[in-house]
Amino acid sequence: MARVAHSRDIRATNGSKPDVSPELADLAERMRSTVTPVVGYLELISQGTGGVSAERYLEWITTIERRLDAMRETSDQIAVICDALRDGVNDRGGPGSTPRAPEALGD
Repeated sequence: MARVAHSRDIRATNGSKPDVSPELADLAERMRSTVTPVVGYLELISQGTGGVSAERYLEWITTIERRLDAMRETSDQIAVICDALRDGVNDRGGPGSTPRAPEALGD
């Protein structure tokens, strides 16, 4: 998988958990703002809106392709964050260092 070269280094230092909250909020907003037009244009194209020229449809498809490229970049950045978080868990080492679901009460 390709890694985004311009993404800031979010690796944890001294065994601490990386602070990815601000970056996650930014990535979530970018993903939402990228997906919305893609879905909108796909809906317009699938409805076969009368009176729209083939040229206009091609413009919409070009926009969809550009947005999909932006989504791929954002997805790559999310993968970088996952790697940093995984490394943070692995750096703790030893049994029980991998997060587990909480046990049910009363067991």
